[in-house]
Amino acid sequence: KKFQVVELFHKMNPKYKAIFSLSFCTLMRIGEVLQLKPTDFMIEEDPIRINVRAETAKTRTSRETYCSREAWKFVKPYFENPLSEHGMFIKKPYTIKTYSTVEARFADMRIKCDKDNSKGHFLDRYTHYHYRSYGHTVASLVHDEQYANALDGHGSYLEQYYRLTQEERAEMYHKIEPELSMFEDSKAKRKLNTMSTTQDEKNSILQAQISRLQRMVEDLTQSKQQDNERNEHAKTIQ
Repeated sequence: KKFQVVELFHKMNPKYKAIFSLSFCTLMRIGEVLQLKPTDFMIEEDPIRINVRAETAKTRTSRETYCSREAWKFVKPYFENPLSEHGMFIKKPYTIKTYSTVEARFADMRIKCDKDNSKGHFLDRYTHYHYRSYGHTVASLVHDEQYANALDGHGSYLEQYYRLTQEERAEMYHKIEPELSMFEDSKAKRKLNTMSTTQDEKNSILQAQISRLQRMVEDLTQSKQQDNERNEHAKTIQ
């Protein structure tokens, strides 16, 4: 729900607002966002294009995405004054501990938000994945599921996406950008929040859930492979 996204966003400090607004509008994973550097941003372009480097991408495949005007307001201070050479939002090299710290901080903000909510604990199962997931759903409504999958980096959809020219890809993002605003209403978000439960719409929701589960399996498989590679590398060193 949009109000949950916004409610939690208001509890964040400036750095976390920058991080999660980027995850929302770019469909990037949190680990990918944390490792962004100023050189990854093409700020002279409209919309601002972001290069997701292969070494930071979970799929180990480089791709591009875009930053919305709304998110840029939160990101710009860290673009101009990055916290370190390792990334705009981190002071030390990225590790799994970096990611765990963000998860823990997000949980703290969620608890704070629940305590301030007189209607009850509506965020008790809300995770940082919901920012990216919400953006994916909106992207699917504006264009289609294939576009959303390509934008968030699922390899089987990238080849077709990159057959489009850079101008065409930018134009597609221009169409989706208003829908990826947290603070402005839009046709797609109204549809998302008020979607009725006719049979056709139920089928659409079910298909989207199946697609998300397939992506989760793909991510888990890739993560397991990367863990195995690190373990083998560690054994070799020993």
